[in-house]
Amino acid sequence: MTPGLPSTRGVAVALACAAAAVVVVVAALAVAGADVGDARLLWNDVVFRAHAPAPLAYYRDDDPASFSLWLAHDVFIRDALAHGHLPTWVPNHGGGYGLLPALYPGILHPLRWLTVLAPERQAQSVVIVAGVAFAFAGMRLLLRSLGASRAASFAGAGIFTFAPFVASIMKFDAVVSIGYLPWLCLCAWWVMARPRPLSVAVFAVTTATCAFSGHPTLNLASIIAMLAFAATAAPRDRVRRSVVVIVVAGACAIAFSAPALVPFLVELWSEVLRRADR
Repeated sequence: MTPGLPSTRGVAVALACAAAAVVVVVAALAVAGADVGDARLLWNDVVFRAHAPAPLAYYRDDDPASFSLWLAHDVFIRDALAHGHLPTWVPNHGGGYGLLPALYPGILHPLRWLTVLAPERQAQSVVIVAGVAFAFAGMRLLLRSLGASRAASFAGAGIFTFAPFVASIMKFDAVVSIGYLPWLCLCAWWVMARPRPLSVAVFAVTTATCAFSGHPTLNLASIIAMLAFAATAAPRDRVRRSVVVIVVAGACAIAFSAPALVPFLVELWSEVLRRADR
C-alpha cells in the first residue's frame, strides 16, 4: 500500500468499529455481571475502605492503590454525574481535595461522562475498554496509512495495544492516555499536509481531550511521541510552514485545554510557593 493520509471514510470506519467493540464488550460484561478493572476485587467495600479509620488487609501484592487512590473517587464521580452534577471536590480521600487541580481524575473527559450510560458495576470498564479499542483502531489505521500491509498493521496494532507497559495500566483508565498516541500522530500528519481551519481544529480538540484524560505523565509522553512523529512526517520542502502550523495548532490546543490545565498549574504554583516559604 502506498503511504498517504487515510480517507475520511477510513477514519469514520475505524472510529465506528472501535465504538461498536466498546458497546459489545461492555454489554457482554453487563450480562455476565463482570468487569475488567480492579473494581471487581473491591466491589461493595470500596467506599467502606476509603473511609476506614485504619489500614485494612490488602487483596493482593500488598498494594493499596486500587482503593486508596482511584476507585473511591471513580465511584463518587460516576454517582455525581448520574445525578446531573459535575463534581469539583471529592470528600472521601483524606480530608478531601479538588478534582480539577488534581488533573488525574479526568472529570472533563467525555469518556468519564459516558460511564453513566453503563451499569454502575461496569462504569470503570467503559473507560478501559474504550481506551483499548481506540488505541488498537488508531494504531492499525496509522500503520496502514504508513504503507504497512493489512496483516502487518493488525499485528503492529496488537503489539502496541497489548505491550507489557500498556497492559500493566489497563486495570485503570490511564490506558486512555496511551490510546491517544496514534490519533495524535494522524492529526499532526493531517494538519501539516493540509493546513486548513478544519484540520487545525481537529488537532486542537484531539490534543485538548488528551489533556482532559487525566494522567499528565502519560499525556505528555503521548504528545512528545506525536511531536517526534511530526518531525519525521513534515514535508522536506515545507519544513518552515510545518513548524508554523504545528505551533499555531498547538497554541489552539493549549487554549482548548485551559479548563483542565489552568486549575492544575495554579495549584502547582501555589504548592511551589508554599514549599519555598518553609
